[in-house]
Amino acid sequence: MKVYKKWLINLTCFNLILLLLFLICLKYVNKYSELRLLSHKEYLLEHNPEIIFGGDSRAESQLNPKIASDLLKIPFNKIVNIASPSGDLIMIENLIKRYPNKFKNSTIIVSVSPHHLNDAVTKHGYFTYTTISKLSLFEQLKIFSFNNFDTLKYYYTYAVNRFFSDPNLKRSNSKNNGFLEVDKILNTKDISTKISWYKTNDDYYGYKYKIFLETLQYIKKNVKKIYLYTGFFAPIYVDVTKNSHQNVSEKKFQTALKEICKSSGVDLITNNNFSLLDNKHFSDAAHLNKYGAEVFTELIINKIKKINKENLNQ
Repeated sequence: MKVYKKWLINLTCFNLILLLLFLICLKYVNKYSELRLLSHKEYLLEHNPEIIFGGDSRAESQLNPKIASDLLKIPFNKIVNIASPSGDLIMIENLIKRYPNKFKNSTIIVSVSPHHLNDAVTKHGYFTYTTISKLSLFEQLKIFSFNNFDTLKYYYTYAVNRFFSDPNLKRSNSKNNGFLEVDKILNTKDISTKISWYKTNDDYYGYKYKIFLETLQYIKKNVKKIYLYTGFFAPIYVDVTKNSHQNVSEKKFQTALKEICKSSGVDLITNNNFSLLDNKHFSDAAHLNKYGAEVFTELIINKIKKINKENLNQ
């Protein structure tokens, strides 16, 4: 019995040591990935761009550097789009930490979507990896242990893979300076009214809110100027969801984002400025096609010009 007890104690101690080593490795991977979770668009920073478009997949297909170049009379290679699927402010913060001199004289224009602030959205692809990298292991387990644990599993799988890959090997949308040109036109008969950004238990003032606020303040200190904007939905989607929870949740998101921008002294361009966009300008309910991008880019640039003029007159 004594031998068995001693064996059991030794086995328990061994397992605890293994667990401790495992947690240390996870912590290291988590910290390492915080600086490595970058888009495959770092090469676009080579020419020290004056204007940088960033954010998620919406911005990637919304803001066309060529249109902006023509409007602002700035060389094409000085305006880039580093937005990517599941991209966010933290990705830009990480790029600034890695290439501070590339950003200090740049104007940054970034799209923000509801899932960037909504803690209730934990689904893979909507709780961004960069946000997860900002959480402690305890916070990660608290959020994902009983809700979409696969998100955490995918995150660590991706983070480990980053040890063996070079983000500069893949050059996304190089012909268009990072802009994703989409030909598809929205089929209004097949409109999806469910978007994973919203939940019935929405929480816009949790971990994501705190991380977003801290990240925004850091970026503001390290760039020439930053503007945030919220994308517009296809009019048909707005119409069919006007009495739904999604519409209520969108308003909560807009309120939370306005509070963040006001407290940080950052200009916010909201989606009520985009009435010129029609269903034909969209590829789906939330993403623009190349025709919509032409209109939208001009709207954003003109809105920024107006903001700057108003600021000068104050």
